[in-house]
Amino acid sequence: AIWPAEARLTPELIELGALCGIAEAAKAGQTAFLDMYFRMDKVADAARQLGVRAALAVTFLGRDSLQRGLDEVKTLTARAASDGMLKVFYGPHAPYSVSVELAAQLAQSAQADGLPIHIHFLETRSERERLAKYGGPLGWLRMVGFDRARELVLAHGVWLTQDEIDELSRWPDAAVCHCPSSNLKLGDGVAPVREMIASGLTVGLGTDGPASNNRIDPWEEM
Repeated sequence: AIWPAEARLTPELIELGALCGIAEAAKAGQTAFLDMYFRMDKVADAARQLGVRAALAVTFLGRDSLQRGLDEVKTLTARAASDGMLKVFYGPHAPYSVSVELAAQLAQSAQADGLPIHIHFLETRSERERLAKYGGPLGWLRMVGFDRARELVLAHGVWLTQDEIDELSRWPDAAVCHCPSSNLKLGDGVAPVREMIASGLTVGLGTDGPASNNRIDPWEEM
């Protein structure tokens, strides 16, 4: 239901929503953020207005979004070249919404452009079942080439096993963004954060979007 609703959002509404979210986080002392969404040029405009650093992942949902996304990456990368407050990511949405072929193509494009990758990963238990035929979740990441990414940020990681955590900790530039309030609101489970930290895997703290959290407050997450 959410994607058809999002398809009706105008660029102006996206910028207003970004302004509200960034302002809420900034009031709590947050001066930088990583976000994945559509029309990231408007999110960049909002970040510039409020004077915070923005790492913006251009969303890819399917083959029909490929050219649009590549054009957006190119535009944002050119903008980031003269704006030290802006960083650009490739944002394949998730393994269940991006085909193996598209993910592999995006991995190659990210490597060619020297850009990092941000993806939703193992937010729900059912995702493990979908990825079993690829040798498991990390098998999918290796198959499409995300293990060779300049930098890889996995949002959620709720259903990572200990073996997978240990392997990810050995990848040179992999990290997990932990979103506790969102995971609990949606009943997705509790990420094994203690195990991640003990293994040496880099763990960041996130909120996810306001629709799956109700707020964007880093103090609430802590």
